[in-house]
Amino acid sequence: MPSAANAKRQSSSSEPMSSTLRCLQVFQALADPPYELSLTEIGARLRMVKGSAHRMVRTLAAAGLVDQDPRTKLYRLSPKAFWAGTAYLRNSPVYRAALPLLQSIAYESGLVVSLGAWHERSLLYLNSITPPGLAHLVAEIGERWPVHSTALGKAMLAYRSRQEIDALTEVDRPRYTPKTIVSAAGILQEARKTRARGYAVDDEEMIQGVRCVASPIFDSEGAAVAAISISGPVLALTNETVEERAALVREAATKVSMQLGYRPAARGRTPPAAL
Repeated sequence: MPSAANAKRQSSSSEPMSSTLRCLQVFQALADPPYELSLTEIGARLRMVKGSAHRMVRTLAAAGLVDQDPRTKLYRLSPKAFWAGTAYLRNSPVYRAALPLLQSIAYESGLVVSLGAWHERSLLYLNSITPPGLAHLVAEIGERWPVHSTALGKAMLAYRSRQEIDALTEVDRPRYTPKTIVSAAGILQEARKTRARGYAVDDEEMIQGVRCVASPIFDSEGAAVAAISISGPVLALTNETVEERAALVREAATKVSMQLGYRPAARGRTPPAAL
């Protein structure tokens, strides 16, 4: 049985870690909409007393990661936080390999071309190249979108394990348009269709009037870690041109996968398991 002295030492040693985690929770809260919060709002979100919230914010401000708006007194992430976050892109093999291909596809198609990665069962946007007049179709870099209603998300989800797909369908899935597929059976069927044809389709499931096709990018272990998509108004990306656009993203995704060390013949990893 631990002595009182040992218990006190363990409690003391865990305190810095606990404070660090609380700081990171505040940091993450400011990374979500509405991106600016008061101390009271930070405390409410994180179930933290106002004094503790103030200490965490002061620590982040001292590190240069949080600023306070002098007019509204709300706290927000600083330019230094942006610089730190973009280090992920600067060191991302997927991003570096895909960027020239995204530019080429955007020029050839005249539509929105995007790159997304899998992150905590969500789609994380890494880049979007947008022709004039289509800016309203683009997610901001760094935004997280659902995987069940986006072509980028569905392209990756189809190659996850059955257990991961089942886990996703066990939680509530928002319906964004009348066409959003939210049932477990429907999501599984979409995964099977995506595997069969090699690309996913978002047919006005996230934004009404917008269609999207995407193909997965595989890493050297055969995991679908990212995807490339083409998006546009349904009048521009018609049912008749979906196959043609899908061929573009499939070719690009394959090239990126190969640069990441993916060798399907050698690995025998696609698909990872039967659905």
